[in-house]
Amino acid sequence: MCWSGLLADFGIWSPDFCAIEPQQSQTAEGWVIKVSIVGRAPILIEVSCAKELVRRLTEMEAIPIASRFQAEIERTHRYVRGRLGTEFR
Repeated sequence: MCWSGLLADFGIWSPDFCAIEPQQSQTAEGWVIKVSIVGRAPILIEVSCAKELVRRLTEMEAIPIASRFQAEIERTHRYVRGRLGTEFR
C-alpha cells in the first residue's frame, strides 16, 4: 500500500492537504487534528488516530509526512497543557 492509500484509510482522500493543525473538538471534550485539503472540506482526526497514522507512515518510511503530523500532535499536547494550566490558576 502506498502512503496515499494509508491516508485514505484515515479519511484523508486527497494527499493535497495544505494545513495540519490542532483544533478543539466541538462534539467531544478534547482536541482533534484538523487536516485542511485543497478543494474539499477539512477532515478532523482524533489525536489517538493521528498517533496511529504517524506510526504507520513511519513504517512505510513516509517520514516527512509523518513528521508533519507528529509536530501537530505535539502542538496539541502543548495547547492542552497550557489550557489546563490557565484553568487551574
